Parts: sequence; C-alpha cells; structure tokens
Amino acid sequence: MSNQFFWMSVLSLVAFAAVCVRRIPEGQVYSLRRVGGNTRFVGAGVHFVLPLIERVSHKMSLAGSRIEIPAMLGSGEKCEASLYFQVLDPQRADHVIESVDSLLRARA
Repeated sequence: MSNQFFWMSVLSLVAFAAVCVRRIPEGQVYSLRRVGGNTRFVGAGVHFVLPLIERVSHKMSLAGSRIEIPAMLGSGEKCEASLYFQVLDPQRADHVIESVDSLLRARA
C-alpha cells in the first residue's frame, strides 16, 4: 500500500514539474500576472512558472503587426489604409495591447 502511494506521489510531482516549465518562442514576450497583481515579463527561452500563482495575461509579438483599415472619403469613395506597428517596450504596451486595434482605428 505504501509503495503504491510513493509511486503516485512521485508521478504527481513529475507532472507538476512538467506543467511549471514554459517555453517562450523567439520574438515574443509574455507578461505573467501574479495573484497579488504584480506583473513580470519573460522573454524567449525556457522559464519556470508557478501555475497556481501566475498566469499568462498577454502574449506580445516583437516582430510587428499589420492592420487593414477601410474608410469612406467625403465624396463617397472607398479607400483603404494599411497600418504597421511594432512593440518596442513590452512594459508600456502591456496595458493597451488588447485594445490596440480599436485605438489605431479610432485615430486613423
């Protein structure tokens, strides 16, 4: 009975350790938000994340993104614009990364 309990506990510890390791692809930054509200940013590579305490709140690509913006001119003609943006400072972009499409469309 105790042998079975030992192997189940070893198996559960190995499974928990496998869940804690997070691989972040090259060219991306993840913001991890803790239970207390603190945020940390991790770049490319293999990182240790506590799944019960931290969660991934944003996945930001540093390569750049493109948004197509259709518009109508005053004369009734259709026109389209293409807007390219790139995240250079992930700490500053963390607050607006979810609403960047609507923010850029409103200003254009």
